[in-house]
Amino acid sequence: MTEDLRELSEDSRKMSFTLETVDSSPADARLLETSGVLFRENDQYWIPEIYRHGLGFGLSGTGRPRVLAIAKSIRGRGGPG
Repeated sequence: MTEDLRELSEDSRKMSFTLETVDSSPADARLLETSGVLFRENDQYWIPEIYRHGLGFGLSGTGRPRVLAIAKSIRGRGGPG
């Protein structure tokens, strides 16, 4: 899936995104969630900053603070982190 994310058009490489936006499968997303490459909240997916740089993703207006808030939320649920 990371290769698929790298090959997205510039307009599609924005935070946050849905699986439909990046044409990806739920199985691929779960694998990347388990690895800490993706964080999910409802149907929206977020990529931590270090991976965004490598994949060429831009930020929405509130990208970084939102990812930090999601990371805190996941830690509170006993997820990775």
